[in-house]
Amino acid sequence: MRHYLYVIAGITSALIGWNIGEIFATDLGLLQQAQMKEVIIFPPVAISLAIGMVLNEIFISNPTRPTLCIRKALIPVCLALGLGIVFGLIGGVLYQLLFYLEQPPFLVRIL
Repeated sequence: MRHYLYVIAGITSALIGWNIGEIFATDLGLLQQAQMKEVIIFPPVAISLAIGMVLNEIFISNPTRPTLCIRKALIPVCLALGLGIVFGLIGGVLYQLLFYLEQPPFLVRIL
């Protein structure tokens, strides 16, 4: 049962992050200023996945006390937010860098 919760949390976190990234890219007009869509989309996805993993693990470890879980989750969620921003930006920049170095697209998507 625990594996199903991890899969559901991962899928919903990725979809939420992708939707937030698309809002930044299209609705707020950030994509018109910069043509690097991945640098705009990857950080919200990474943040959402990191926060989803942290909250999932905290709530699964102690499911009977949700208020205690919320109080314990503040520092780990803040760390997940910071790490998600950093690694999302690094991933987006590396993705764009590999495209600008004219690597084969299938290789860039695999990496």
